[in-house]
Amino acid sequence: MSEFKYFTIDEFDCKETGKNEMSTKFLHRLDELREACGFPFTITSGYRSREHSAEAHKKTVGQHVLGVAADIAVADGVQRRKIIEEALKMGFKGIGVAKSFVHVDDRVTTPVMWTYQMKYSIGKNLTAGVSNTLFTVPEGYHCYVTYLFIANAGGSTASVSASWNDGSTITFQGAKSVNGGDNLVFGGPEGAILVMTDGDYLSITPDAGSTFTAICTFEMIPHQASNFDLTI
Repeated sequence: MSEFKYFTIDEFDCKETGKNEMSTKFLHRLDELREACGFPFTITSGYRSREHSAEAHKKTVGQHVLGVAADIAVADGVQRRKIIEEALKMGFKGIGVAKSFVHVDDRVTTPVMWTYQMKYSIGKNLTAGVSNTLFTVPEGYHCYVTYLFIANAGGSTASVSASWNDGSTITFQGAKSVNGGDNLVFGGPEGAILVMTDGDYLSITPDAGSTFTAICTFEMIPHQASNFDLTI
């Protein structure tokens, strides 16, 4: 019989070596966090041996190797927020936030919170004469749009416009004539060109009869972690 209410010790075995040197004190605290959250925890990473592929390259020993860290799977923004809130109340000193999991640990150094970067690029062949939605920001996130490339792949000059929709339509590029084979570029190394929140979407409208394509690069960050140190 397990000494823990919600976990068995083998749930925290190293995924690559099978070793397990988890701190019993930490696991009891994780049990308390599970109780406070009120929903089941699936542990995606517990103990990691020093030779684990995620640890071997590190100059200093990580919290997973010390047996005082766990990654907890989350199904949605509600679970993510609840884990963060309760972990902060309980004094967990390390909290890392990703789309699919939350990391908690009992480090002895300065408390820190970070996000795991979620960068994406999408491309689309645009339908002529109508508004084309490139992507919609999911619930619980905001989005930094860092790069937008719109190319006229046709042989003749045509116009295209681009809009940010946040409940109202904000056209940041009005109808712009683009020669065949030419393109428009927004953003680059200077940083985000747009900061969007959940439910916002980016759309592009090319002329009827035209042939345009678009590529967009963006980063999504959970709301709860956006104002904290991003250093892992």
